[in-house]
Amino acid sequence: LNDDIGSALALNRLAVVFFKRKKYDLSYMYHGKHAQQADENDKFVAIYNAGISSRLLGEYHRAANEFQEALDISIPRNDYESMSLCHGQLAIANLLKGDIEQAQNDFTECIRIARDLKAVRMQLECLLCMAYISFDKKNW
Repeated sequence: LNDDIGSALALNRLAVVFFKRKKYDLSYMYHGKHAQQADENDKFVAIYNAGISSRLLGEYHRAANEFQEALDISIPRNDYESMSLCHGQLAIANLLKGDIEQAQNDFTECIRIARDLKAVRMQLECLLCMAYISFDKKNW
């Protein structure tokens, strides 16, 4: 195709279809192709979604790297909602790979940003995760 935007959109749609069918390996592959084809505005979505697929494949280190890359895209744009989402996803990936301290730091940052945005649901989800960590560590 000679339509970069259309090609990127098609790759994203394929990735979503495979994700919904729980074929996370194919979803990951198409999110990667989408990231290569996407313009700067759409690259965040492709990388963030690749991180979710990686996490579901049990590739927690790779997922954390992808969420960090998505966060790095959102920071210069001052896209606080995306930054909050990335910190939440980073926290989950770090928790799953066993880095509890970093997970707590990421959840704390997610809550801070969500509070500034008045995103109550995001705050509650992060607080529940932090409660789980504290309970699991018997740190209460």
